[in-house]
Amino acid sequence: MLEGVVAWVLNTYIGEYLENLNTDQLSIALLQGKTSLFCNLLTKTALKKFDVPVQVKSGFLGKLTLNVPLPHIRSAPWVVKISDLFVLLSPSDGKYDAEFFERYEQTKKEQLLEELENFHKKQLLEALRIRVPNETDQSYGSWWGASLVSTIVNNIQLILTNVHIRYEDDVSLPNRHPFNCGVRIQKISVQTTDRQWKAGFVQPKEGENVFKVLELQGLSIYWNSGQAIHKEVASYKDLRKILAPDDTRNNSFVLQPFNASLKMEKNSSKLPLKTTNPPSPRFKFDFCPERVIIELSRRQFTEIRLLCQEWTLFDRARQHRKGRPTVSVSEDARSWWKFAYRSISGPARKKRYSQTWRFAFERVKQLNTYCRAYRSRLLWLIEQEEAKENAEEESYQFVLDCNEDVDVMKAIERDSQFTYQELNVFRETVFRRLMKERGKSELDASVGGKTLNESDLTGVPRTPNRKCRTAPVQSQETWYEWVSSWFSSGTSSEYKRPEPKKVESVLFDVLPNVEERHLPPYLQELEKQLEDEIMYVLTESWDDSTVLRRDALFAEILLHLEKMTIRFVDFDEELGRTRVLAMDLWNAVGRLHLSPRENSATSDQFEYELGISTTC
Repeated sequence: MLEGVVAWVLNTYIGEYLENLNTDQLSIALLQGKTSLFCNLLTKTALKKFDVPVQVKSGFLGKLTLNVPLPHIRSAPWVVKISDLFVLLSPSDGKYDAEFFERYEQTKKEQLLEELENFHKKQLLEALRIRVPNETDQSYGSWWGASLVSTIVNNIQLILTNVHIRYEDDVSLPNRHPFNCGVRIQKISVQTTDRQWKAGFVQPKEGENVFKVLELQGLSIYWNSGQAIHKEVASYKDLRKILAPDDTRNNSFVLQPFNASLKMEKNSSKLPLKTTNPPSPRFKFDFCPERVIIELSRRQFTEIRLLCQEWTLFDRARQHRKGRPTVSVSEDARSWWKFAYRSISGPARKKRYSQTWRFAFERVKQLNTYCRAYRSRLLWLIEQEEAKENAEEESYQFVLDCNEDVDVMKAIERDSQFTYQELNVFRETVFRRLMKERGKSELDASVGGKTLNESDLTGVPRTPNRKCRTAPVQSQETWYEWVSSWFSSGTSSEYKRPEPKKVESVLFDVLPNVEERHLPPYLQELEKQLEDEIMYVLTESWDDSTVLRRDALFAEILLHLEKMTIRFVDFDEELGRTRVLAMDLWNAVGRLHLSPRENSATSDQFEYELGISTTC
């Protein structure tokens, strides 16, 4: 039983990064609760799903040890120790695997939609006072419930020692100038804490953020210009000769070794975080380093700038990689001209088509079908739990009808033109309508974060064994305004609204007529926010193809720095002398916002004391 849990944890969280991970070799001493893995190679595709312009040339994990606190398995953290992690990186080969990324993005979208459905199901069951079932993973025994595994994962204590990651490149800089750079870390430890940053075992709760403390020892970054790269690394011994030596005399340090502590708060929402005011980041970091020394030569600074430009071009070309020729311009100029024409004309043609009534009617029809199917799906899930609670048996025809709804939903979800954010908004709309129909007494809205009370909702009595059908209801005026204004972007933004009785939109027949309800002010605000989100997701192209780009604000970094020294070194070969510009910062405090999706990094409230000196 324990072997199965350990194997599941290893396969789930590190299995995709290690080559030929064999969990059958786990030697678990049940009295000690300890297992070890030795000498595992990193897979060449370990970084592929992150869609970054680097790839693993060679990598090795020396030892991995997992300590399981058997006497206190529910109240003490598991400890994972990793030593001798050596990774050699190189520029990506430039080959774009369209099938892999499409499959990965589709799988991720389906997972997010499944999580959203489970959330809606839970909210509806709680609203109806029906017992919410506890999900368990049968693959490793019913007593190893999902809640226990979640508790274990959130409380894992991680200790890494002797980490060296190196990047070698001889193609990105002009004239194929070679260079290498790397990161070395003597030790990293990560522990879970509570809100007061007190380390210990924390029981995870749904909706609460995760807090962790990271301690760094001996962190350094180097940049060596003009050094030859290693074309082939055939074995672990060769890799160890390159990365293992402690002799650092051949390294030009950009960041001298130093120690630091980092506090991290992670937003535990499983759904992408949208733009809010104030912004809600996925991660909040509080970085408190000891004295930091940064030294850059003119050559290093130039090479870093050129490499950043190359990576920026990679990011800009991301949306056009699918049809990009694999040969050089000199080999086939004609294919490159065709590629340039398609890259420019394709988006323009798509935009023109999206402003036609034909596209509008097709879109409305598909989304209307999707809303009906999702409504039926949620009702079926409720009926299933009601039947279990009342010891009733469902008919075969009822299950078959719901399977047809699932097929309809899957067909639309597999269409790449429908993003997760768009489907999320329509699912939320259907969910809100069902919450009102089912007589929700109190709702913690998943969009907007407000709480609705019983007095704000007009409930409809529960009807047992209700069929999964939806009755046509007249749509409200605000949705017609959206549909009309969406296709008239090229004309005046002012138009005369039709008479309410003449408005018969089929897009949201799951919504009530605006005349049938009287919403309180903050419910009207929620409704307006929902409309704004629909307009946003249908007029903007959201890029959620990577983990870094799925949230509007990825990270907020708070910096508390007692002292930092920055030196810029310029060697004049003609005069044979070196000039140095040094800056010393004391008591530096600042905040940095990182948004890879928007390609932006902004800082504010940055305060410091500065001293400048020069030498020639």
